Amino acid sequence: MSERFLNRFIPEKQCVPGLPCTENVTYRASYSYVEYLLWKWKGQNGVVNLNSLQEARVLDLGCGTVENGIKFRGSSTPCFCHITALAGAYTVGVDSQKPLHGEAKWFNFAQADLVDIILNKGLQNIPAIKGKTFDIITAKCLLGDLIDPNILFRLHRLGIDSEDFEQSLLSQTRDLLDLDGIIAINSRCFRQEGSDLIETF
Repeated sequence: MSERFLNRFIPEKQCVPGLPCTENVTYRASYSYVEYLLWKWKGQNGVVNLNSLQEARVLDLGCGTVENGIKFRGSSTPCFCHITALAGAYTVGVDSQKPLHGEAKWFNFAQADLVDIILNKGLQNIPAIKGKTFDIITAKCLLGDLIDPNILFRLHRLGIDSEDFEQSLLSQTRDLLDLDGIIAINSRCFRQEGSDLIETF
């Protein structure tokens, strides 16, 4: 891990009042996730080149905001978007809440109800996404271990299985994927081969 790179932008004070200050840990975990996705996307022989992000287009669905963190996850600054944007990627982050304290100043932010949009097959119509394709698409905080409990509650109330929701998300993100791009959803990565999405290991 490049401490020099991290120290360029990890905020000295990024704590939410009344909550533990865990931002440095969160940024480092997000940096490791960026390295993992870079390896899945461009890695050869275990070598990860952060410079690859300078020409990349990145989409983070459920990118996180401090507002969400206050309610659900303790600390949910959009660290992944911060890292990819500052490494030179064209980065779009989408979340249901507006970022606080100028969090989105480094990347392109879109506020959207992702549950409603995905269920109605409208992901491509979000203005910040429309007409664009991406090299790396992630929804780690929309589905998976960091999922917002409200999403699970809404899906349960609507009688929709989380696996069906994931399949709808996959089918829509596939249309946004650039050639040789990857999609990371719920701890799994997929790459497009022809008209199919193939899970990578």
